[in-house]
Amino acid sequence: MVLGLTRDELQTLYRVQFPAMHQDLAQEYIYYQAFKEDAAMQAQFQQWGYAK
Repeated sequence: MVLGLTRDELQTLYRVQFPAMHQDLAQEYIYYQAFKEDAAMQAQFQQWGYAK
């Protein structure tokens, strides 16, 4: 969790707050930025090419 928000809540907040940018940023990048310290997500980030 980031700021006490689940991934779904974070995605919804992002879409509401930044609707014009939603088209420009990959969801994977947003998840990476929000959860890059989450050890459970590291394998997924590696598959996406965001982590070593």
